[in-house]
Amino acid sequence: AQAGLQSTPQNLQHPTNNDENLYPNKIASYSKGLPHNSDGTVTLSAFAALVQALNSGRPSDFNSIPMGGDRRLTNPQAGLAFDMEGPDGHALVQPPAPAFASREQAAEISENYWMALLRDVPFSQY
Repeated sequence: AQAGLQSTPQNLQHPTNNDENLYPNKIASYSKGLPHNSDGTVTLSAFAALVQALNSGRPSDFNSIPMGGDRRLTNPQAGLAFDMEGPDGHALVQPPAPAFASREQAAEISENYWMALLRDVPFSQY
């Protein structure tokens, strides 16, 4: 009975913000370390390889992801690990990130820009 309390629910859905489908050039999707085109957009074949690896979980697929430089992704399979402490991480749901074109995302990036501008200003001079 206790084991059932911690089991992963069947058909658990993880919500998305739909940015991956909304922007065909993947401009709102994670692409750090992947090769990019001259206009700054990710190479779609490299992005597809990343998605394939994430969906399959196979080490060979992760090793096949084309990278934009000499460095590899750092521990890209960490999210596939199973920890014996606490609840099953695969059974937890996290809200999706703010959509790329949302007011929340605009507010967050504005705050980041302000922090960058004010990083060397002492609190006493605010």
